[in-house]
Amino acid sequence: MKILKNKKHVNGFTFILAITFLSVFAALVVSMATANSTTLQNQRDARTALSAARFGLEISKYFVQQCDIEANSANFKLKNSDIHETSANSKPKNSDIHENSANLKIKNSDIHAAWKSLCDSIIASPLAVVPANNDRQFKDDVTTGKELVIAPFKYGSGGVTFTLRFYKYNQVIDPNISFSVESTGSIGDLSRTVAMDFEVVRDISGNSVLIKY
Repeated sequence: MKILKNKKHVNGFTFILAITFLSVFAALVVSMATANSTTLQNQRDARTALSAARFGLEISKYFVQQCDIEANSANFKLKNSDIHETSANSKPKNSDIHENSANLKIKNSDIHAAWKSLCDSIIASPLAVVPANNDRQFKDDVTTGKELVIAPFKYGSGGVTFTLRFYKYNQVIDPNISFSVESTGSIGDLSRTVAMDFEVVRDISGNSVLIKY
């Protein structure tokens, strides 16, 4: 005895199963494409934010180069009494060399004066917009200090900006670091931050102070 099957029912079920599979597959492809597109966009934004941050460091170098340290030269120049003079015909003693080396060392007052000169230069610059509460106190996980935060600069188009934050700790953390700058590039909710340190040093004559970076 033959059993008759409902071919129309079987074909309809197969059709529905195929449509369901294609729908799921299409949704998966669209989801993967969207994810890849989002990932690529995030990568582009990250590179743009990093580029803006690095450009910010170049701007910070410009501010340092424009810093009028001579305005505070009285704080930097050595007095004649500070320099141990020796006869031109006599051979310097070890004590003489040690004393002259000590005169070239940077004091806290030198760093404070250089910091003030830098802040004054930035505030006076037409490139920078500094909030009213400039040169304010801050506290982080290390210690306390002073900071100067400049309003965001525009970098190209598309809402890309970078912000500069100069800061100096109240106590010496590293003898080779007098103060530092953080540059943060931002685009939307994504940001990248790079930093650079500055060191206040004397020139070989001991009469001038320089800011190295």
